[in-house]
Amino acid sequence: MTSHILAGVVGLAFGAAGLIYYLLIALVGIAAYRWPRASGRITMARVEREFGHRLPNWVPKVTYSYEVSGTPHNGSRISFWNKSRVFQSRAQAIVDRYPVGGSVTVRYDPADPSLAVLQPGLGLELLSAALFFALLLLAGLDSFGLL
Repeated sequence: MTSHILAGVVGLAFGAAGLIYYLLIALVGIAAYRWPRASGRITMARVEREFGHRLPNWVPKVTYSYEVSGTPHNGSRISFWNKSRVFQSRAQAIVDRYPVGGSVTVRYDPADPSLAVLQPGLGLELLSAALFFALLLLAGLDSFGLL
């Protein structure tokens, strides 16, 4: 297999898989705008340090409690697109929006109330990741002369 064909196969495979993954996350993030709301309370908010490839990642961690039809639930999803930050100050800025004991509006999936989020919708990280994989897919298609 020549390197040109191998690059095309890799571009197609990773581009398609990544694009599908991020588009599915985007669809759920958009759908969350229509989910019912519940009042919640922040139970924990902090920045944790995790190690990636070479640099530490600063991850905003927030947990909250809420109730749906008399059943208590706990959640930890801030958004569908915000995973970690390289800079501690950016992660801290997210955590600072959610002081422990503070009230929040929680959006929950009516089909599965344990699936909840504080910030529905899309974010720049998700859109840029989807764009990256779309470009990778296009490069793979182009390597086979399909564009």
